[in-house]
Amino acid sequence: MGNQGGVVLPFRRPVTEALELLSSQVADEAPNAAWDDLIHAALRAWSWRDPESLDALIKSIASVRPWVERDWSV
Repeated sequence: MGNQGGVVLPFRRPVTEALELLSSQVADEAPNAAWDDLIHAALRAWSWRDPESLDALIKSIASVRPWVERDWSV
């Protein structure tokens, strides 16, 4: 049997698209970090079940709320 492998075609994004992609990733760093903190706060609150952990969870929820409101606004 002969070689029936696929063909790889080179793909390049225009420079402007690549720069937009990079800038959008940078813009997402702060919200992503806040969501990561929220997940960790939820795990700590679930594990410890103490007032301090719940306070930290509430604070984390408050920190992501502006991004959620912006994303879900009409």
